[in-house]
Amino acid sequence: MQIFIYVALFIVIALLIYLTKDSIKDKAKSIRFGYKKKMNEKVETETEFVRAYGDIENKSIIYKIDRLLLVSGMKRRFPKLSASIYLAILVITGLVGFILALVISKNIFIAGFVSALLVVTLVAILKAMAQKVYNEIEDGIEIFVSLLCNHARGSTDLVTIFEGAYVSLEGELRNLVGKFLSDVKEIGNVDTALDIMKYSVDNKQLRTILVNLKNCSHFQANYEEVLGQMMSQIAESLTAREERKNVLFSMKITLMVISVASFIIIEIVGASLGVDVFGILTSNYFGQGLMFLTGIMYLFVVTRLFKTDR
Repeated sequence: MQIFIYVALFIVIALLIYLTKDSIKDKAKSIRFGYKKKMNEKVETETEFVRAYGDIENKSIIYKIDRLLLVSGMKRRFPKLSASIYLAILVITGLVGFILALVISKNIFIAGFVSALLVVTLVAILKAMAQKVYNEIEDGIEIFVSLLCNHARGSTDLVTIFEGAYVSLEGELRNLVGKFLSDVKEIGNVDTALDIMKYSVDNKQLRTILVNLKNCSHFQANYEEVLGQMMSQIAESLTAREERKNVLFSMKITLMVISVASFIIIEIVGASLGVDVFGILTSNYFGQGLMFLTGIMYLFVVTRLFKTDR
């Protein structure tokens, strides 16, 4: 009977992985170099490196956390918060949660799951903040390009165009443009200021716009004409984004339905056979270990799936 229960749980886990494999494969790579960490000198060094060698994938945990702190806006709120400090917070939180849960439950598997849940929650909060910034930029990018296009009719100077658009902008885009203008005054180099702005965001549309504007400044192209072409591309991109969001939403609903149905089915089968399924699972280390692995797998699937499509 116990073998039947273990096989049923294995089938549930395999089904979850199968249904969400496409979402997991679509994980966006953090391939961005040259962001401003503490000093403009470091940014300029990284920018020159990217110019010479291109974007290079960096898989280190420190880099990914530092990048997440930057694009989520945490760096702006807490300038002294670094990836090392945040990683230390994660480790301490996980250890404290593990010890407290172990003392209360007297079960190492429960303690391990609570520890993992706390760490995942802290990372999820940071990712949610980064996603909020991303969505705010995405929602305002059409207005941003329209403002740039309007001001490009009266000026061929990129800084002047940005200054004109800055007055009418709000939220995250206003912060980014304001930072660009201050960097131009501080560094004295428009290209470097554009690179800093580009590497401080994850939004692909905005990054493409900044690259195009930088190329326009080099070849003395017509800003108004180029921005006008971008407007149609942005409209098409936003339409496709809504379609992808609908697909992702249906996948979330499917995951929730399967999760609830799996518990109900296992409980019904157990009741019909006169077996306490969860009692069996929690009465031995093998069952507890299987439930622990199932919980960790579920956390992984949920964190990969429950995010807005980019």
